[in-house]
Amino acid sequence: MFPKITPEKIPGLIAVVAVICLVAATVVIGEPDIESPMVDRSMYVHAGEMLTLLHSTEIVMLDVRGTEEFDNFHIINAQNVPVAEIVDAVLEMGLDAKDVEETEEASDISIVVMSNDETAAVEAWQALVAADIMNVYILEGGVNNWLNLFADEELKALYIVDGRQDGDCAYVFGTDLRAAAAKNLIANPNPEVFTISYIAKIGAAPAAAAEPDAGGCG
Repeated sequence: MFPKITPEKIPGLIAVVAVICLVAATVVIGEPDIESPMVDRSMYVHAGEMLTLLHSTEIVMLDVRGTEEFDNFHIINAQNVPVAEIVDAVLEMGLDAKDVEETEEASDISIVVMSNDETAAVEAWQALVAADIMNVYILEGGVNNWLNLFADEELKALYIVDGRQDGDCAYVFGTDLRAAAAKNLIANPNPEVFTISYIAKIGAAPAAAAEPDAGGCG
């Protein structure tokens, strides 16, 4: 038999129900959705889209590979940040803004993480999303796919790594002038040379071209 509910007990029951609803809402709403973007790949950005945004002030590119691989080749304006340090690095950049004005400003910035393929970049993406960082994407196919798309066949034949393992860099450049020139060219391709179809994922429009950094030479 159910206990009798008297009028004086009603306020207490309402408080209990409110707490239960609050806890349930926290569980449902408070947890960031990590699984859905992994399934539909909505967080993967095509290299063609990245090419159009290379010099945008609304894009932050974070390369999570080791220093040696980053120095061997990296996309222009990318910053080298290990996976284990990526959340702290992004927090220091102020992209975790909490108040309304800062959140609106931070929401204009998109973060693209990258690794040789996608494995380490996915780890970085998951860490950032779990930390409630907004607008985080992964470079589809990683740096290896970027090299496959934007290096010509002669250069790829010269610098390709035979028998590489998953997650390794597909190309290793030498220290000669030709390699240095090739790295700079592929790190900062001319968008007018390439015709690539893709579905845009990043909401930020390309900004005026900024002064590039040293690019692919490390």
